[in-house]
Amino acid sequence: MNSFTRSFTVLLLLFTLIIPTAYGASSPAAGSKIASAKIQKISRLSLPIYDDKNNLYTLYIFASNEKVGKIKEDDHYTGFRKGQVSYSGTFQAALMKKGDKYAVVQPVDLKLSILVLPDKRDYILKRADKNSPDMFIMMDYGTSNFDLFRAFIVKSGKLQVLTFADKDGNRYDQIWGASRINGIRSLPGAKIQTNQYDNSKGKYVFDTFALNLPTLTLRRHDSSYGNSSSWKQAGTGDRAYLAALKKSALQGILPGNPKIKLGMKAREVRGVLGTPKDMSNGEWHGYYHYNTTFVGFNDYIHDLSDTSVVTELLMDVEKMNLTVSHVKNWLGKPSDEYVNEEEGDYEVVYNLGSRGLVFYSADENSFINRVSIF
Repeated sequence: MNSFTRSFTVLLLLFTLIIPTAYGASSPAAGSKIASAKIQKISRLSLPIYDDKNNLYTLYIFASNEKVGKIKEDDHYTGFRKGQVSYSGTFQAALMKKGDKYAVVQPVDLKLSILVLPDKRDYILKRADKNSPDMFIMMDYGTSNFDLFRAFIVKSGKLQVLTFADKDGNRYDQIWGASRINGIRSLPGAKIQTNQYDNSKGKYVFDTFALNLPTLTLRRHDSSYGNSSSWKQAGTGDRAYLAALKKSALQGILPGNPKIKLGMKAREVRGVLGTPKDMSNGEWHGYYHYNTTFVGFNDYIHDLSDTSVVTELLMDVEKMNLTVSHVKNWLGKPSDEYVNEEEGDYEVVYNLGSRGLVFYSADENSFINRVSIF
């Protein structure tokens, strides 16, 4: 997603220019002031927007070289309908603070060449609390699964484009993907959350970003997968789950049940979890089966005794919808990752001192089905 523009060439197929508007062909320079009466007359969009200091502005979108046309045919991707009036030109942004008598032209490049009203693709995403700025969202067609968007805020009286970044602030791009309808929402604490359909997984992926004002970045704050685009599917996210899983691995304990730990004896396991539902042998040792937990020992089943020692905690995590990429996002670069041809799976390994944490999936792009602590 390295480009964002309303392609004028493609859209020429959709509309016919019919009227040049007489505002002059030259675009005003950044920093130029336009009187309130004039900016209201020439603007096609005027949107209220709060800045990072809780000041109210009006954001105006206009084009000095504007031309008017009509859409020639329906277009599924843009939502344009035959006969709609269209406005083309080099669109600019201007900001007018509440109480001022003029708007100031902004230096930011909107990459916008056409507007069709009513415009639902360029809008204000209202803040979730007064400690956050509103965001100006500009959507553009991406794929059949999602659209692309850029996000802007007003900081120190200027409209600023935001860059998406990872949790450490390493920059991705100024573009992200979101579902065409109801694909972005505000969250408290200057955060936004997106959803988009991932057809490689057959599920919706939810990404949460936190605004970092000094760097003008939206840093990745969380991620998760869900079965539908409903925000209720977003869950608590992968970040906290994986942090807790890593902590459990460092301590050598079973997540959610710290009484079960590496090094304890078989009879102690049964004293806590009861008689196992089943037992089986793996490649390296035998296991007690408890629903989605498999306790591995230093002996195979035929040699297993009360004093056999726990050497592995293996968990079925299919319902968590974890992916290899999300694991790397939150736990960092693994110690090793490879295709285990003997076992027929893909393994991502984190060495944690004397402990280890391994994620297993069918391949690099599939959901993780098992996690092992050893």
